[in-house]
Amino acid sequence: MALLLNGYQSFHWQAKPEFASMWNANGDRVYHIPIVFTAPFDKLPNVVVSCHSLDCDHGTNTRYTLSAEAVTKLGFNLVLNTWSDTHIWQISAAWFAYESRLSTVQADIHLSGDGMKSPPPEKEGSHSPANH
Repeated sequence: MALLLNGYQSFHWQAKPEFASMWNANGDRVYHIPIVFTAPFDKLPNVVVSCHSLDCDHGTNTRYTLSAEAVTKLGFNLVLNTWSDTHIWQISAAWFAYESRLSTVQADIHLSGDGMKSPPPEKEGSHSPANH
């Protein structure tokens, strides 16, 4: 059974027609994305969601929330909410879920701009152009 899982989800209105209202509508808009864990948890996990990237209309205020709802041992709903005249073209979210019995939780997700996992940064003292 799982103790710690993590994931990444990207949404683009052209790739998912049901997401189009985030870009071409006004008012309250909510989009639910079901997330299924790769392994079930023994106990109800805690879920942390964060925004990795956001592309929105620069002519209006940026208003959005990302949250985890309906959390079970098998998954949860990743919820994107926006309102008023905010127009979201693309948004990417990272999440991790963990059982509360863990005394410490560490998550280390490195993502490139295209949503693919990239190698972790080199350790201190290694030879790379950034260290010179």
